[in-house]
Amino acid sequence: MTTFITGGPLNPVKHRNILIDRIEFTEIIDHIKNKDNYIVLESARQTGKTTLLYQIQHRLHNHNYGVAYLDFSRINLQIEPYFYRQVCTNIKNELKALINYSSDTQLELNKIINFKTFSKFLKSLSSQTPQARKLILIFEEIGNIPENIFSDLFSGLRGFFTEGRGLGSDSYLCQKIIIICAGTLDTKKLIEGENSPFKNICEKFTLSDFSLEHIPSLTQNFQDFSSQKRNIIADSIYQWTNGHPYLTQRLCQLIDEGKEFHNAPIAEISKVIDCLVENNLIYDNDVNLEHLFNYLERLEKKDGSYFRAVKRVLYTGQEQPIRTLEHENDLLLIGVIKRLEDRRLVIRNKIYEEKLKNFFETKIMNDNKFSNQRPKNNPWISGSFYIFLFLVVLTAMAVVSKFVSLPTFPMVIISCLLAILILGALQARNDDTLSEKGFLKVINGFYNRLPLLKGDKQRGNK
Repeated sequence: MTTFITGGPLNPVKHRNILIDRIEFTEIIDHIKNKDNYIVLESARQTGKTTLLYQIQHRLHNHNYGVAYLDFSRINLQIEPYFYRQVCTNIKNELKALINYSSDTQLELNKIINFKTFSKFLKSLSSQTPQARKLILIFEEIGNIPENIFSDLFSGLRGFFTEGRGLGSDSYLCQKIIIICAGTLDTKKLIEGENSPFKNICEKFTLSDFSLEHIPSLTQNFQDFSSQKRNIIADSIYQWTNGHPYLTQRLCQLIDEGKEFHNAPIAEISKVIDCLVENNLIYDNDVNLEHLFNYLERLEKKDGSYFRAVKRVLYTGQEQPIRTLEHENDLLLIGVIKRLEDRRLVIRNKIYEEKLKNFFETKIMNDNKFSNQRPKNNPWISGSFYIFLFLVVLTAMAVVSKFVSLPTFPMVIISCLLAILILGALQARNDDTLSEKGFLKVINGFYNRLPLLKGDKQRGNK
């Protein structure tokens, strides 16, 4: 039995048999070896971004390159000097095997207080690692960098890059360092806006889901199955996951653990996988899927229109191609939707489609159930109070009628009838059997009938 990993990134050494060699990996390695522009890695959630970064580090580190990996979700420091010192400490620890400590230039961490001193540290580091052709600094989860530091850091790195292109005596020290930025951050903030710090100095790589050709490299681990059965499994997995890295690994794991596959005839394999998906991913709780939906619900609570945007793609995207969408960037980053080559926006895969349909249907049922189970209105509020009020009004009008002339008495009757109408509307509105709009129509009708009172009064005075 093969151990398929569904929790966290893969280790390039331990998990080599279930690791996919993606085209973006080859492209980034080629870029690092032949160019000096910085790199921005754009990817949706659960696309295998961290695994790819680990692969880059494993391929290059100590092979004429030095690679330092920094996860900014673990550097939770708001004060600038402490932030930069922690970053420098992490970089130094990652590259310690390459550092020539006999150099006259010392890496004094206690003197690092801002970007200017951080820049000096990077130059010193560059000069003290003569064995490394280039130094690669991987900045992951850059969205966690405090806002009060983010702007100065990346604006400073732009200046550092520009200095490497200059004619200064130490420009080669700056040119030796390449920054790779990754994380669930809107790339427009970093490279595409008019004043974005990395504009024109970096190359963007977009990490996509697996292709159909990638899946057999995973299903080949099912050694107990025939090649024909493995091919059918690969096709079925792709139909459900559309190459989603986590879901592909998860479905492989479920198949590997399921005893029903060993005795299932080839003609039934696809149906068995359908049942497996429905029972374990769509109608059951999967930790990673639940995390995604919880995140989507938090966005909905903040704005109130995220569900509407997702429903638009889910229910109308097939009939009416959607190329622009409200909250498009957020939904692309969390990985609910994706953009095809023809610019259409679609739900990321079939599992997400079915899970979303079940999610929205269940939500409607729960909302209706809650509505039906609401506590009944207090009888005094919903009925008796209005009856009592009506009797008070009727009694008052009866008393008034003793002091008015006979021709005026019809006006008293009409007023009483209109009072009945208003009180009935109030009771219906209180019991939620009349909408707000309907209640307003009733009140409007009351005012439209006021001329009746005026007309009766005029006739009574003639």
